[in-house]
Amino acid sequence: MSKINVQLLQINSSYGNQYFIPYSVGLLQSFSNEFPEIRESYNFKKLIYKQETDLNKQIRDLGPVDIFGQSCYVWNYQFNLAFARIAKEQNPGTLIVLGGPQVPDNSKGFFDKYPFVDILCHGEGEIVFYEILKRYKAEKDYGTIEGVSFNDRINKKTVQTNRAKISVDLEKMPSPYLDGTFSNLMEENVLWQASWETNRGCPYRCSFCVWGSEYYNKIRKFNFKDRLLKEIDWFSENKIDLVFGCDANFGIFPRDLDIAKALVTNKEKYGFPKKFRVCNAKNSNQLVYQISETLNNAGMDKGTSMSVQSMSPEVLGAIKRENIGLDKFKDLMSKFNQSSIPTYTEIILPLPKETFKSFVGGLDTLFHGGQHNQLNIYNCTILMNSE
Repeated sequence: MSKINVQLLQINSSYGNQYFIPYSVGLLQSFSNEFPEIRESYNFKKLIYKQETDLNKQIRDLGPVDIFGQSCYVWNYQFNLAFARIAKEQNPGTLIVLGGPQVPDNSKGFFDKYPFVDILCHGEGEIVFYEILKRYKAEKDYGTIEGVSFNDRINKKTVQTNRAKISVDLEKMPSPYLDGTFSNLMEENVLWQASWETNRGCPYRCSFCVWGSEYYNKIRKFNFKDRLLKEIDWFSENKIDLVFGCDANFGIFPRDLDIAKALVTNKEKYGFPKKFRVCNAKNSNQLVYQISETLNNAGMDKGTSMSVQSMSPEVLGAIKRENIGLDKFKDLMSKFNQSSIPTYTEIILPLPKETFKSFVGGLDTLFHGGQHNQLNIYNCTILMNSE
């Protein structure tokens, strides 16, 4: 009996010949393959990470595919919709599954607009995608899976279920870096960059973001010794130039300094990874300084974020954001500047209740507070599912 073909894709932008390893869909494959009934019945085709010039040909060249799983972000959402539409046209019987942070939490009207999509996954995808594979092989009753919206064409309705009550156990979750999921990708002539989680979740609830929503509010950690240290070795062995930390607040735990030191040790020993970029803890502190100093001394730092988004108390209240006090900001900036550690501060323009006067005044405060390195001003864009 032939196996069921699954094609996962996570399209990212290239920087010359640099691409990010498709980590999110790698997690889905790695987790699902832990179960014997999946390993025995399913064939995971080579992960797709880039867009070819001719989309019709790209899909046609894949051959028979029973299930497409697509990871959606703001930068690849329109591509994913176009890919899904053509994939369904070429093979009406294929199951199209979309997941990721750009998938709308409220699916009302979605399937009317995009009838070629079959299932939306909400929240963490590992358990949900495994359940979809399990049901596909059996009764195909997707409407009872927690954390999905299902396009029930037979009954001409949309079924949306509640988010899963149980999150995946990070201590037991397999690593796609360590179990060979990316082995065939490493054979390609690509300068790979790696996305890396040491924890999941964010305790903050900034209204412009979805990281700290109720579902993700509790921070859970991956195992340091049995997973993270081994993944660092994998980055070195595979000559990964840049590791991008996906934690919402790196430096929020004391062990984060140990993680930084382990990365430095491997760079000094093997030459890789060369750079480690992170989103620093929102309320930057002495620990963030120590981490930055450790990475900077090893030439691994890409700059320390001292992000504030706004300096206006009225704006910060409106967006549910709490910055460190100005005195603390000045003290830290002074330390960074004295040690010649590059920093950057991020501002969003415009945010609710921001005025021209408060915005310009905020910039003035930052300059006088010691930020003389880099100021990044981003246009405010409405992110899917944000408050």
